[in-house]
Amino acid sequence: MKKVFKFGCFPIIILIVLIAIIGAIVGGDDSEPSSANADSKTEETNETDSEANDDEDSNETEQAEEEVEETVKMGEPLDVNEIIFTVSDITTADTIGNDFINETAKGEFLLVSVSVENSRTEKLSMSSNYFKLIAGGATYESDVSYSIYLEDDSIIYEDINPGLTLSGVVPFDVPPGLDLSDAVIQVQTGVFGTETGEIDIAQ
Repeated sequence: MKKVFKFGCFPIIILIVLIAIIGAIVGGDDSEPSSANADSKTEETNETDSEANDDEDSNETEQAEEEVEETVKMGEPLDVNEIIFTVSDITTADTIGNDFINETAKGEFLLVSVSVENSRTEKLSMSSNYFKLIAGGATYESDVSYSIYLEDDSIIYEDINPGLTLSGVVPFDVPPGLDLSDAVIQVQTGVFGTETGEIDIAQ
C-alpha cells in the first residue's frame, strides 16, 4: 500500500517540478523585455534632456545676440525699432533760453542736436527718457524742465506722426570740460528702455 502511494504521488511531484521550471522560464523571458524597455526609456530620456539642453543653449545664444546694442557714429542714422535717430552736432553753453527766460547750468550744458524720424504706423510722443549721455563710466540724463528754455528747439513732449521727422536739441547739464573721448548718446524707443542703441559722439 505504501509503495502504491509512493508511485501514485511521483507523477504529481514531477508535474509540480515541471510547472515550477516552466514558470521560471516564462518569468525570465518577461524580465528581459522589461529590462530592455527600461534601457529604451532611459535612452529616450537622455535624448530628450540633450535636446532640451540644446534648445536652452540656442535660446541663450539668441538672447545674447539680441542684447548687443547697435552703435553708429555721429551723422549716421540709427534705426531702433522703426524709430530713426541721428545726432548731427554737439555744442556747449553756460545758459539756455533768452534774455527774459533762461536757465544757467550747474556745470555747463552739452547741447545735442538730434533728429527723430517716425517710421511706425502710429504717433510717437517724445520724452527726455529717450536720451541718455554716457561718458567716463557715468550716465547723464536730460531734465525735462530744460525744454521750456529751448523754445522752438525743444523736442520733449512733441508728437511725431508716422512718416514725419522732428529735429531739435537735447540738453545735458554736465561738469565743465567733460571728457568725451568715449562718449555715446544712448537712445531708446520707449520710456522703459526695452530696445536701445548707441550713437558714438566721441571727441
